[in-house]
Amino acid sequence: MSYGMAAALQAGVYQALAGDVVLAGIVGDAIYDVVPSGPVPGTYVSLGPEDVRDRSDVTGGAAERRFTVSVVA
Repeated sequence: MSYGMAAALQAGVYQALAGDVVLAGIVGDAIYDVVPSGPVPGTYVSLGPEDVRDRSDVTGGAAERRFTVSVVA
């Protein structure tokens, strides 16, 4: 199983969310992979935990990734 793409996947999801004009109108730049300590905006997006499962077979290594995107208001 490969974890090598985890950072690229997270960066891609973040960029897609940050580049969404409608979402930006709602949450601004309040998109977090780790919610900061202290005061947070009234509405924000949180990229939640990732679950990685081995999906390798005889043809090669593979992984299935599941993660949660939460909108907290």
